[in-house]
Amino acid sequence: MKFPALRSLPLGIELSAERVALAIPRSIGGRLEVAESVVEAVPETTEDKLDEALSQALQRALAGIRARTRRCILAAPWSESLVRAFKLPPGMRRSEAARAAELEADVIAPWPSSERIVALDALPGRKRELLLSIGRASTLQRLVSIARSARLDPIAIDAQACAWRRLVPGADALLDAGGPRAVLVVFAVPVPSFQLFAPRLIDERLAAQVRLALIEARRDSELDIHRLAVYAAPERYDVLAPLLAGEGYAVEAVRVGDVESPPWALAFALSTWPLSARGVA
Repeated sequence: MKFPALRSLPLGIELSAERVALAIPRSIGGRLEVAESVVEAVPETTEDKLDEALSQALQRALAGIRARTRRCILAAPWSESLVRAFKLPPGMRRSEAARAAELEADVIAPWPSSERIVALDALPGRKRELLLSIGRASTLQRLVSIARSARLDPIAIDAQACAWRRLVPGADALLDAGGPRAVLVVFAVPVPSFQLFAPRLIDERLAAQVRLALIEARRDSELDIHRLAVYAAPERYDVLAPLLAGEGYAVEAVRVGDVESPPWALAFALSTWPLSARGVA
């Protein structure tokens, strides 16, 4: 990926029940790469102590790197956020758009108005469309609290589908099979869509459901899907790739530089959020 030079980029941080991943980006000659990265496992614990365990893992991760900034980008959990394209009628002012977005959230979001956060952001190359993001307020506030407990300064919470799109711009879709629950992201224009699968599916069952989901995506969005990126541990990728390639898709592993499906890949993608905010990515 090639980007214009920036003075500084924030840290990208992924928080999950299994691990904390952190990536520090740098721009060299207009090319963005990972300067440092670290992954800390989160010990098994009860739900009421998970936030404390995440905070401690995050502090251990920060202690092992040389971060010049405390600014960071966090990821909204798949099941706790929605993204949609929001079309601006001619003559609508931004204040009116914000109110209209709240009304649309009443229809599509599963959380009441008191339990959601709604945001409108620019979509690169789209003058009459905005990115509508809706998140569950208590979950997002919890993530911010964990980051601040480690003396970090969260400046944004990014949708994972949008972050993955920046990382694999040449792919038509991405299968994230790196965690207990796989997710298929279809890079529709202008806003990607995603489908969550049941937890801990065996590889053959997951591949069958991915193939069906891709067929439905082609039908519903009229997308011509050819290139499928897969994020998974090497041993799982070796099983999934032939199962998916047999349907005629060009299947390739997610790569960051010379590293295949590194555990900090999403954290690195999150760190590029300011570029999309500027209309670069």
